[in-house]
Amino acid sequence: MKRVRKVLYTFLVVLSFACHSDIAIIPSAQPSFTCHIQSRGKEDSNYLPIGSQILLNANGGIELDNEIFTYNGSTWESENIHNWTFPEEETNITALYPTYKDNTYTDLNLYSKGQLEDILIARNTSSGKESIHLQFEHLFSSLIIHIENTILENLKEIQLAIPVKVEKIFPKEGTFSIINETHTITQNNNTSNNFSFIIPPTEECSLTLTIIMTDDTIHEILLEPHTFQSGIQYECNVVHLDSRPGIRDAKDLIIFSQLINGKTNAEKTLADFGEKVGEETIYRLLADIELTEDECNQLFPIGDHSDNPFSDTFDGGGHTISNFILPDQNTYKSYSGLFGHISQTGVVKNLHLTKAKSIQAPTCKYLGVIASNNDGIINNCSVSNSTIYSIESGYPGIICALSAGTIINCHTNNNLIYVTGSAYAGAITSSAGGNIINCYSFQNKFSTSGKSYRIGCITGASITRITLKIENCYIYHSQSTSNWGNAIGLSNKVSIKNFYYNQGNIYYGSATNTTTSNCLKYDTNYSINADHISTLLNNWIETTGSSQYPQYSFRHWTLSENGSACFE
Repeated sequence: MKRVRKVLYTFLVVLSFACHSDIAIIPSAQPSFTCHIQSRGKEDSNYLPIGSQILLNANGGIELDNEIFTYNGSTWESENIHNWTFPEEETNITALYPTYKDNTYTDLNLYSKGQLEDILIARNTSSGKESIHLQFEHLFSSLIIHIENTILENLKEIQLAIPVKVEKIFPKEGTFSIINETHTITQNNNTSNNFSFIIPPTEECSLTLTIIMTDDTIHEILLEPHTFQSGIQYECNVVHLDSRPGIRDAKDLIIFSQLINGKTNAEKTLADFGEKVGEETIYRLLADIELTEDECNQLFPIGDHSDNPFSDTFDGGGHTISNFILPDQNTYKSYSGLFGHISQTGVVKNLHLTKAKSIQAPTCKYLGVIASNNDGIINNCSVSNSTIYSIESGYPGIICALSAGTIINCHTNNNLIYVTGSAYAGAITSSAGGNIINCYSFQNKFSTSGKSYRIGCITGASITRITLKIENCYIYHSQSTSNWGNAIGLSNKVSIKNFYYNQGNIYYGSATNTTTSNCLKYDTNYSINADHISTLLNNWIETTGSSQYPQYSFRHWTLSENGSACFE
């Protein structure tokens, strides 16, 4: 039986170069065409060979209908003589390379060589007073897959499954149509590290790469959804897990937590766990980790306090850390979490924690499972089945305690917070400013003692010096606890929009400088007027979210097994 395992990869974007003609043609009564193309992703230039043919269309000062022109080394020639009919009139010109016998660019021709043809297109607007320069560009996208040498040595073939196909190109307009049909391309090992594929331009396209080794071992890679644009070359690096810098086990996580806080280690350096990508340093988690109590006792909060915050990027890769025990040493200046303080440039993403807990009588004031204090971005993270305890007048939050940054695409479910005295507790954060966008809290519970606490299924309170925006979120809460609000407990300087809840009030008691818009209660079917909340949440992403927050990518919503809304 063939073995299947996942291989990690990096996905980088490299811009291509549009081609420009540098050959001047003197205007004449008869139009002539020049071509000078530059290959994508390289600085050197390439000319089309003599004898190359293009299909040319023009309308305006001259009318050409699917006319074939042949390159003679300096200009393009046709069997027919063409003169300007209206030299003063603007003329739109479109040319395609290569040509087909029937002048039709359907999928039968475009895929006749086993994969999509790399079509060049030139668009030009000219008149009889000007020379015509055909500046060719690549109509489709290009993907170069780089295979590491250690994989290449025993590589048999690779396959790339593309879920869309080009159905037809319309030569006169220079446009094309795409259909949802998977096309798989197979390339044998050619002893080169680079494998090239032509990709139809499309949004959020998920490609599947299959690597087959000489012993018939199969490695399957599902590339993250990516938008491919016309004329742009993309690169994908495939490397062995063992050769990538990153955190692989509990020992690595402990050493990383020491090094990032300025402590020394004889075995490894920070370069063993991360790499520079442009101006960004990315540290990666490469596997799920189950921690023991002894291992937790050796961990330091990553960026242990505000004087030493975490200012880089931590990519969890979708992996899960289990059984994390929040540290409770006074040396951390009351901050407790996997991360201590995330700075304004810090990013924590694609990370999930489950079965985390704090001690029952903590001394730390600000407790957050993922982070104690966030001034940066926490994206696509979750916490589930965890338990934390607060001190009197403490700030316990499931994702983080204090957040003046952005929390986006995150969720918490089936967690328990023990709230004491006048504490501020929240199922996402304890106290927040900044943004909490496209998040949800599901079936989190609060155990309370005292009367002055404030609870929110999103956040316990707002940070009054910074306006808090809660947008496109929903909660499901089964308790009827006093002093709590669905979105926020104590509200001051808050904007709540597109928020859905199942019972109770949006906030507790009176609110200062608080505005709400489209905050609605859903029924037992998680619906409002027959529209499931997942549909309403997705509608916001496609309209308000994409226009108001173009800098973010949003996770879309679907129905979970119990009928609620969850992320796809």
